[in-house]
This record gives sequence, structure tokens and C-alpha cells, in this order.
Amino acid sequence: MRSLWESFLWEVSKLERLRFWYLARKKGSGLFYLYLGLNSTIAIFILGFFAKLTSWPLIFPSLGPTLFLAFYAPQKAVAAPKNALLGHLLGGLVGWGCFEIISHLGLAGEEITYGMVLGAALTVGITASVMMAYKILHPPAASTALLAALGYLNGPFQFLGLLAALVLILLQVKIMHTLAGISYPWWKAAEEPAPDLSAKGFTLFVRDNPQDLAELKEVLISKGKVNQND
Repeated sequence: MRSLWESFLWEVSKLERLRFWYLARKKGSGLFYLYLGLNSTIAIFILGFFAKLTSWPLIFPSLGPTLFLAFYAPQKAVAAPKNALLGHLLGGLVGWGCFEIISHLGLAGEEITYGMVLGAALTVGITASVMMAYKILHPPAASTALLAALGYLNGPFQFLGLLAALVLILLQVKIMHTLAGISYPWWKAAEEPAPDLSAKGFTLFVRDNPQDLAELKEVLISKGKVNQND
């Protein structure tokens, strides 16, 4: 008969069997949805457990989309720890700064005011532009920016709680993906291409190195060298 310790080690060793979910995902099986749902449930439960234990706010709405992306698209740049951490940090700081300015001007209140609406709009716009400029591509960070701009992150205690919760989530994601045989970076994705915002006949994002005559024409159009109808 096995001892309690031997039984415990045997059960822990079964974690390696999470690899079958990875194989199931490659074959298009619904078992991967169980993998995603189960790990998301565990992650939020762990955050809630520590929040109750420490009386520290650790559960934030904007972390739900981050968790989903990390388990659903682990190889994508939008799910990488670098973009998640820097994105939420950026969004939180911009939102907090806008809220402080609005409050200092006396335009904030217990209920949403027009000043707060303006601050929230500017916050999301600034956050999106900076994320785009520096390739910190993590859409859920815009949710953190909005929360901060509306006064829901009104102090360093809550802000540090958000960052601590994010680190806990990313560590769990890394551990579970490693056990399941799924590649997930410690910091950034292997390839983080710039988003392509070019459209036919009108260029929003100019490529540095045109690959063919069509792309060269778009560059020339954007610089006014060629007529769009030519």
C-alpha cells in the first residue's frame, strides 16, 4: 500500500498528462475548450483566494480578457507577458493621470460627469496611440485605462494589486502551458510584427520596404508623388 506522500507524488505526476489537451487542440477536439475554461476558472479562484486572505484587491475586470488571450492564443504577440504587463501599466498610469487632472479641476464627482467622460475618452485614445507607437499590443489594457480614468483605481494600493494579480496570472499561464507542451514566452513573443493598416488606394501605415509594385505605388500615393487614379 502506498504512503500518503507516494500517493501525492503520483497524483502530481499526472499533471504531465495535460499534454493530451494540446494534442487534442491540434486535432480540433473540444477538449481544448475544457483546458481553457478549467485553467481560467483556477486562475480567478486563486486570485479570489489570495484577495480574501490578504484583504488586497486582486480581481479586476480587465484581467479576464488578458487571461483568455494568454490561454487561447499563447504564441501571439497580444498575449505575451511583455505586452500584458507594459500595456496594463501604461493604461493604468494614463488613466490615473487623467482622473487626477479632472479631479483637480473639480470636474469629477461620485456619479459620472461630463468631465469624467472627456477624461475617459482622452485616456483610451492616448493609451491606444502609445501602445501602437511602441508596439505594446495588448487590447485588454484599454479596459484598465478606462477603469483608472473613471476612478476605480484611485490609489497605489489598488494599482499594485492589479500588477500583483497580473504577475500571478502570467506565472500560472506559463506553468500550465509548459505542462501541456504549449510554447509560451517568459517575456515577449518570438515575432511581433507591426500591424498592417494599409488599404487599397489609401495608406494609413507606410511600409518601410515595399515588396512589389503595388506597395511602391501606395508609398508614392501617401507622399503625393503619384495621383491615386493613375
